[in-house]
Amino acid sequence: MEDFEMLVIVFDEEKYSVLATFLESDVIPFEEWIKSDFDRVLSGQSDYWEINGNICHVEIKPDQV
Repeated sequence: MEDFEMLVIVFDEEKYSVLATFLESDVIPFEEWIKSDFDRVLSGQSDYWEINGNICHVEIKPDQV
């Protein structure tokens, strides 16, 4: 059996728990893909982008995520 490390993200405030879940389950496995989606909106190539992950759904706009 192979040893592996697992990243666990914990925030002090409960209101950020969904963000921790999103980062752990959706961003880490698909990091480059998701970064390119954010870059596409922030650079002005797109006005809006949606990401549907394993756990969460994210809407990216230039002024709001």
